[in-house]
Amino acid sequence: LSAAEAVCTRDALPLLSQLVNKSLAVAEPEHGRYHLLETMREFALEKLASEEEETSLHARHLAFFADWAEGLESKLDSMSLNESQRLADAERNNLHAALNFALEHKSSRAEGLRLVTAASWIWFRHSHFSEGTEWAERFLPLSTEKKFKSLRARLLYRTAALAEFAYWREKYAEIKEWFEESESLAREVGDQQTLAYALYLHTEIYLDNRDWENASRAAAESVHLSREL
Repeated sequence: LSAAEAVCTRDALPLLSQLVNKSLAVAEPEHGRYHLLETMREFALEKLASEEEETSLHARHLAFFADWAEGLESKLDSMSLNESQRLADAERNNLHAALNFALEHKSSRAEGLRLVTAASWIWFRHSHFSEGTEWAERFLPLSTEKKFKSLRARLLYRTAALAEFAYWREKYAEIKEWFEESESLAREVGDQQTLAYALYLHTEIYLDNRDWENASRAAAESVHLSREL
């Protein structure tokens, strides 16, 4: 319901209620969700495609789910894994649709990077390593502008962490480069939290390669930064 109100109209509830009463939509009151019947959904998409507002509606959809993903990311440590998984799974199709729109529209690149950066951590926490890596890798080349440095620093270490579990040796060179660039950018922009996470996760790579010296250095700095936060 909140998505419909933000993306379509503030008067979404009475309109949705009419659709439910006419058996054109299904309500899930316990979750605050509504589903259009497939035939109705296809008709609505056809009508939308013929309207000039289609792009702006998709842009609002992307902005809403970028905010939604950042909100869920901020709550991950205080929620049970089952609860956050339920919320993320319920919005899986919305996230994919929003990310695809961002990839296709340069003007929505900033919102797309916000979304994929937050979603990448959600995917990592829920062990969706392959899915997360594939999406994150598609956005990395779009994050090289100077104004995206902070987002890129976070996206880099999250992409590396996802790829480490999804592919490991197949992408070892890329994973190493992503961690190193993330750390460099985090130092440059003064983002201690991102640097702490990147160093901590990079430690595992050093350990797997028996690089005890760098593992000890990265772990010690990560702990020091974490205590300062």
